Amino acid sequence: MRIHQITDLHVPEEDSGAEFEHIRSNVLRQLAFVVSDDSDLLVISGDLTMRDASRSACEWLDSVIPDAPRAIVMPGNHDDPEVLWEVFGREKCVDRNFYFAMPCDDWNLLFVNTTTDFLPQEQLEFLAAQPRDVPAILFIHHPPDLLSDGYMALNQPLLNHAQVAEAIGLTSIEHVFCGHYHNAMEKNCDSFELHLTPSPAFQIDLNSAEFKMEAFEPAVRVIDVDDESVRTRLAYV
Repeated sequence: MRIHQITDLHVPEEDSGAEFEHIRSNVLRQLAFVVSDDSDLLVISGDLTMRDASRSACEWLDSVIPDAPRAIVMPGNHDDPEVLWEVFGREKCVDRNFYFAMPCDDWNLLFVNTTTDFLPQEQLEFLAAQPRDVPAILFIHHPPDLLSDGYMALNQPLLNHAQVAEAIGLTSIEHVFCGHYHNAMEKNCDSFELHLTPSPAFQIDLNSAEFKMEAFEPAVRVIDVDDESVRTRLAYV
């Protein structure tokens, strides 16, 4: 099975000006790659909107998401889950609370909701309740690790990241795919591999304590899942 992940699209309003005019075209390039790359599933893992909870931005995105592969839409801290549910519906959102499990061959795909910059207790319990004899992959908007001591870690962390990382370590989750930090990184977190996927809107220096943007190219994360392994890479589009 091949899964593609894109994240932190921050789709702007149509009249947002030249500063943001690259974003919609970058998103279209990402989606064109997904269609061309023999994808089985597309995961859009949060922060769909530039102006928080913009319905028009969500409606534009819904209009350009291809019919195939199936797309799963997750909320981030810049999204309103109710707006996502109303625009994208059950087919793309799956569950109104935005946390659920989806069997995938010999793996379990897990999705959680960190809209509030926090993973609530009921979702920690959801993770703990998953079967221990089936290896799992977790999609989450915020990284369950600080990753660095830069701006995002200092100002926009998952507030209970240490608790979440500990909870993941008690499950069969082997790989965690996230966004939010607007950059790319691979990190071994002892009990799981953490894969940070960049944004097509702008890239943030992970190591600068001040907000500092970097030059970048839009990318799609490619995740190949077979019976025994998960392989991943970034494809720059």
